Amino acid sequence: MSSPSNRRWQIAQFLAPIFGVVLVIGAIILVSLHNYHSTREGAIQLSRSLLNSEQRYITQEVSNYLSPARSSSVVAKDLLNGPDIDKDVINFMLLGRSVLKNVPQVASFYLADDEGHFWMMAPRDGNYEETTYKIENGQHVFHHEIRDSEGRFVSEDDLKTDPYDPRGQNWYLGALKKEQQPGKLSLFWRDPVPYLSTNQFIITASTTFKTIDGRRMVFAINIALNQLSHFVNSLKIGKNGQAVIVDVGGHIIAGHNMEAMRAAKFDTTKVKLDPATQSVFIRALNIFKIQGPGTGLVHIKDQNYVTIASAMALAKKSWVLLINAPESDFANFAQIVQKQNIYFSLIVIVLSLLLAVGFIYQGRRVVFFQKRLKKGQKKIREESAGLLAIANTPSLLNPEKEIPAMTEVLAERAKAKRTSLWRLLPDGQRLLCEDMFDRTEDIHGSGIELAKHSHPALFECLRDSQLIDVPNAEEDDRFRSVQRVVMRTIDSSHLLFVPILDQHNPVGL
Repeated sequence: MSSPSNRRWQIAQFLAPIFGVVLVIGAIILVSLHNYHSTREGAIQLSRSLLNSEQRYITQEVSNYLSPARSSSVVAKDLLNGPDIDKDVINFMLLGRSVLKNVPQVASFYLADDEGHFWMMAPRDGNYEETTYKIENGQHVFHHEIRDSEGRFVSEDDLKTDPYDPRGQNWYLGALKKEQQPGKLSLFWRDPVPYLSTNQFIITASTTFKTIDGRRMVFAINIALNQLSHFVNSLKIGKNGQAVIVDVGGHIIAGHNMEAMRAAKFDTTKVKLDPATQSVFIRALNIFKIQGPGTGLVHIKDQNYVTIASAMALAKKSWVLLINAPESDFANFAQIVQKQNIYFSLIVIVLSLLLAVGFIYQGRRVVFFQKRLKKGQKKIREESAGLLAIANTPSLLNPEKEIPAMTEVLAERAKAKRTSLWRLLPDGQRLLCEDMFDRTEDIHGSGIELAKHSHPALFECLRDSQLIDVPNAEEDDRFRSVQRVVMRTIDSSHLLFVPILDQHNPVGL
């Protein structure tokens, strides 16, 4: 057993190189981290400023994109409030055709009154469709008049339909709930819905007002979102930045991946941010719900993203503009410098580690050889003691007397439950046990015979004169019978078979 001083020396020999390497690594890491964080913070501040400028630009563009809703509603309020409903309808069609011809994002116009009358203006195959809902001879129909851009009549047709009441539509009801405030025009914004005739999403803005003769009118304008999505997708935000406009529920209004969402077959409940591909936007939206608008830093899939979230106050209050860009787009130069520092640091660390490992390896080898030398010396002492015990046995060379010390020494050296010496009788057909020692019971026995006809495989192994180590004699066909006769009584299965030779001929085992 090693002394306390030796143990302390071994521990110091192992820990001293490691402690030195740790100090070197710690100093390098502290310097590198300080430089990296200083550079990174500056880059992030710069990226946030750029994203804020981008956010203001997008907000203004979205406001401009949706501005026809407010301007058209203001004009409609003043233009469609006369006492003659027929003239108001003519003016509505003129207004709608003019706006549709000059403002590409507008999809159509609706007009309805408190008596259930409904009119619509929409583009159709390069011309313009004026639609009026009528009841003729008990039939509910949409009457369409097609006119060119100058208002000249082209054709007309009727489409039978089920009873239709605009007063039950959400754009109508929403406008009634948002009554006009004094001096202001209050618009109700309906959530985006599919517009099947153009295969795109539209958003509807509606407002209500009263005419001179007291009729209540609701005017609505539909704005297509495909061009808004195209605009948002075309933005260059850093190198890999993206933008999207969503509502607070995560439904996409315009922007990133909106075109791919058309596979949802216009089910607006499915047109939501995708956790698999838009997890950064989802995280930024959740932060917006908790902390409100502002910039942030999101860590997703081992990468940092600079994000900004802001409410679209100039459009619909429930809309949120989300922008994200990988931090690497703005802090790439800092990362390059950091990588160079890391490479140089790794070289120093590796050299220090090699030096420390060399010291530790040499120390461990010294300890290993010391233990091996002590173990060899102990083994030599034990074998010498065993040989000495046999050599000092009286009548060692007298064949007429038993020598039990042989099996005892063998059992002790092999740590075996039982050892035995067997002599092959002159007929070569039997093995006679000269001495059997049970180490657990500390008793000797002899006289057992093993016949060749009962144990043929055993005699074959004896004839081959090879040392055999059998971990489980019960599963070995050669020694299964021996295990059953000799070994089972002590619940043993491991057998070491050592033939005894005289001039290369087996005489026992």
